[in-house]
Amino acid sequence: MTTMTLDLVKQLAPHLAALKAAIPLGTITDETEYDQAVAVLNQLIDLGADDETIADLIELVGMRIADYEATHYPLDNASGGKAPPAGHRGRQAAAAGPG
Repeated sequence: MTTMTLDLVKQLAPHLAALKAAIPLGTITDETEYDQAVAVLNQLIDLGADDETIADLIELVGMRIADYEATHYPLDNASGGKAPPAGHRGRQAAAAGPG
């Protein structure tokens, strides 16, 4: 593992900023961000989940989507939980590819 130094962090920070501008790596806070994250996830999957770097990004974006879904669309729909909106295409559907 690399030792974090101030110089290393300063060197890496612009790369992280560029990555975050293109890929939703932060907490998803609303439906618009959620829809954007799902779209990015689908694009990453289309690029090739077999590539280790892309697979890592898929995992990160997928975790953000799963966190949002767990809060906003609990799986307990049989007992009155909130169901995703009609036409909703969440993480599980996205992972299966275009449908």
